Amino acid sequence: MAELTTDLPAFVVAGLPLCIRGALGDGRERPLQYIVTTPNMDWIPDLTLEPLFVHLRRDGRFYLHDFTLWPQWFFPGTYYMPYVRRRPDNNDLATHPYRLAWYDLTPDDFVNEAGCLTEVGTLRETLAQEFGKMERDLSVKIVELVALSHYERKEYRELQYARRGMHTAAVILSFAPQTYLMTLQTVTYFQRYFLEALACYEYFTIWKARWSDTGDGVYEVDRSVMGLVTPSLDVAQNYFQIGVPVWLVRPPSEIPSGMKVGCQTWAIGPDIRVVKEIYPGTAPIFSGPPSAERNRACQALRHVHLDLGHAAQFRQPGDPSQSSGSTGARTHDYILDRSLTSYSGWVHAIQYSRFENSPEKDTGCECREIQRASFAGHAGGAVFMGVCTSRCAPERGSPG
Repeated sequence: MAELTTDLPAFVVAGLPLCIRGALGDGRERPLQYIVTTPNMDWIPDLTLEPLFVHLRRDGRFYLHDFTLWPQWFFPGTYYMPYVRRRPDNNDLATHPYRLAWYDLTPDDFVNEAGCLTEVGTLRETLAQEFGKMERDLSVKIVELVALSHYERKEYRELQYARRGMHTAAVILSFAPQTYLMTLQTVTYFQRYFLEALACYEYFTIWKARWSDTGDGVYEVDRSVMGLVTPSLDVAQNYFQIGVPVWLVRPPSEIPSGMKVGCQTWAIGPDIRVVKEIYPGTAPIFSGPPSAERNRACQALRHVHLDLGHAAQFRQPGDPSQSSGSTGARTHDYILDRSLTSYSGWVHAIQYSRFENSPEKDTGCECREIQRASFAGHAGGAVFMGVCTSRCAPERGSPG
């Protein structure tokens, strides 16, 4: 167990009671910080390091908000995230069958397109082929699994969604010239969807059977998966039972006086391979308390956001300009707006245009209202890049 040395960031976690302030009956001050315990791990994540805003980092990932790098708060809407594979130690990574799922892209992997006036290019061919093989091999397993029809088709929604995202990224990496920044993001986009699809696949092939086990035994903890953080004792107990790494967060007032403590330690941050530096010129893609939506925030990049670098995407000499009275918005008009000097700026403009002109704009969907409020607050730095990625999206779901 460990006591967090400072308060959690300025958000409220659903289900997490507030620490009771003031003095005890004997005049002593109450402990103020949350206590993190674990029944099956030998380290405690320092949850106070989690930033409030989700930012793109130098490595194309999202620091502690990236579910491939750090345990996330558990929510039923992202039930599969505890099963995401953890990045192996460097000694084991070189021979790991999924080593490219954690590969760090470098400028040497980017090949500029010959004769192009803009700074676009493609991924190194051999690396793109390896990513493509990873996608094909896992896709074959997923298709075979779904064909067995052991469960209702709706239970495979998350699996199929991740498979399509993985496939989209693999195709773009193989055929579409982009800037280095977009190539970097597409690589990490592929890696996250690969690990997400693998987690969903292993949920059906490994973990689901454990949920049905009626025995009294406890499975040995599987340290190869990410695990979860939760304020719920029931959630912690259930996942501990099936062998998933668990960290339970409680205020001191809820720690039993007779609890046996095996070891008291300090909460620690991520390993040195996790990049904290924000990518210059990018704005936050999400701000808010832990939620299923925040867990998915680092998957906000969609293929519709990707600048493919082709001439057809930009206004050409002689093209008619958009009339001022038109209600429709063309994507390249926003890309060419010189006031949008950063990637996040033009993505926001494109998304806002699609949002305001979409037929689903005023359907009463709660997520749409959140989206509208987020766009309105863009100047303050709070903005969603994706649209409706949880309750209202027909292709997303949770286990039946």
